[in-house]
Amino acid sequence: MNKRKLCVSTGHIHWDPEYSDVKLIQTLFWSSELWNYIRNYYKSGNMSHLNPSDMPVILCGDFNSLPQSGVVDYLIKGEVERSHVDFRDFGDKYLFNEWSAIQEEFVENDVLKHRFNFDRAYKDEHESGLKWTNYTYDFRGIIDYIFFSKEHLNLLGNLKQIPESWFEQQKIVGAPHVHFNSDHFSLLVELELKNQSSPGAITQNFSSISQQPNSAINSNSTNSSSNINTNNNLRQNCNPLNNSPNNLSAAITTTAYPSYRGQSTWSS
Repeated sequence: MNKRKLCVSTGHIHWDPEYSDVKLIQTLFWSSELWNYIRNYYKSGNMSHLNPSDMPVILCGDFNSLPQSGVVDYLIKGEVERSHVDFRDFGDKYLFNEWSAIQEEFVENDVLKHRFNFDRAYKDEHESGLKWTNYTYDFRGIIDYIFFSKEHLNLLGNLKQIPESWFEQQKIVGAPHVHFNSDHFSLLVELELKNQSSPGAITQNFSSISQQPNSAINSNSTNSSSNINTNNNLRQNCNPLNNSPNNLSAAITTTAYPSYRGQSTWSS
């Protein structure tokens, strides 16, 4: 039986808010290199007739960028202008078309583009129940994301955030904390592969994430085994919608919740 391929890419963008141009450039490099990687994969497998856009893609990690940032804007809209405020007036000075790390088709005059068609999990606070992904003593906000190619994947549900009232009851004002080994919270979503309309995109093997629906994608390599087990348990408590072979879960696991005993909530 032929199976479909799935590409998962995770990374960590520069942290300093003063260097928003660096964050954008790193994201440009990332999307361009990912596109080139998939294209070379198809070429090496005698599938050069396929386009990288034929590959289901999950892009996730710590982007250190708020939802209204140029980084998120670029990934969702597929383009960003050189004049974007996050380039800090340097956009016109960068010679993007001469940088070998950026594919030629990603630069069109004053607009920088990518060729993926991403949607974002947790994009609606009221539906997803997510208020922050980063919780420190002086900052709280959403800076971690799971993007996915929306022409290939349906979002079925996501794990909601621990209620804010619990932090107040426990008098937790920031992390890392004795109950939280990271200042980043876990993101967990369930995605479904859409029916494939193009027979050319069917290949022989399936990636590990779809063979093992409970597998996790780590944006933090430390304590990865305990984090994976924790998210497996959380996911089991969430009653996923179904166990279809096309279903898979993707997680950014950066922390466990050993002291939280509330019922996990699955939003769909």
